[in-house]
This record gives sequence, C-alpha cells and structure tokens, in this order.
Amino acid sequence: MRIISIYYVEPEMFELQSEISCPPNEPVLEYRHGSPERKRLQETRAGLDGQEMEIPLIIGGREIRSGRLGKVRCLHDHRRVLANCHQAGAKEVMQAERAAAEAWRHWAYTPVSSRLAVFRKAAQLLAGKWHKRQGRIGFQPVEMDQPKIC
Repeated sequence: MRIISIYYVEPEMFELQSEISCPPNEPVLEYRHGSPERKRLQETRAGLDGQEMEIPLIIGGREIRSGRLGKVRCLHDHRRVLANCHQAGAKEVMQAERAAAEAWRHWAYTPVSSRLAVFRKAAQLLAGKWHKRQGRIGFQPVEMDQPKIC
C-alpha cells in the first residue's frame, strides 16, 4: 500500500472566482424527423456502418495497444460491433498510475488562470466541432449529451 501526500496551496484562486463569467449554454437541438441536425446524424451514422474502429488505451498522452481486445457494441443494437477496444492489465494500470502522478506534479503548480484556459478550451471543443461528432440515438433525451458549461 502506498500513501501519497497532496499539498495544495493556491492563494490566487479566491481572487479569480469573481472573474469567472458563466457563458450561456448552447441551444437544445430536438433531432425531429426531417431536421438538419437529424439528417447530419443519420449521414454520419451511415458513413460509419460497416467500419470497426480500434480504440487504444491513452496513457500519458501516448496510444497503448495491449493486444487484449474487447468489443464496443451499439446501445440499441447489441449485435452491431462499433469498435474493438484495448483493455488494460496490471502493467498498463501501473503505467497509468505513474503518468497520473507525473501529470499531477505539473498540474499542481499550474496557476489557476492557466487551468481555466484548459477547461474553457475543452468546453469550446465540446460545444463546437466535437459536439456534432457525438454519437446519439435520435430519440434519446436531448439534454443528456448537451455540454453544460456552468
């Protein structure tokens, strides 16, 4: 058993809280029959039919292929395989633990303003070009995959 001590002191955090503005969430799309967003979703799905992607592990920013594969199946059609994903074993878990500890060392000394920039960029990507790439069944509740920035 390992014990990890974490020390976190960030005096500027309280100063920044008043500077953080809450941007509005994007409009909720309904994916109704014949709507442009539903058509875009159906075109994307049709383009993926018959393709099986391979999903590697990402450890420390690198792609790791363990060779132990699992199937990722479509939620509403379990016979349909969407991808093969590499599964982690003890070796990969240890690599991930070391990578997380190293990342924490860098992140712990990153100013709050720089951390905010990272999360704002992620929110922009999720609300923008990556949002349209999210797979979703047309009849699922729309709110379940809308990025919540606030």
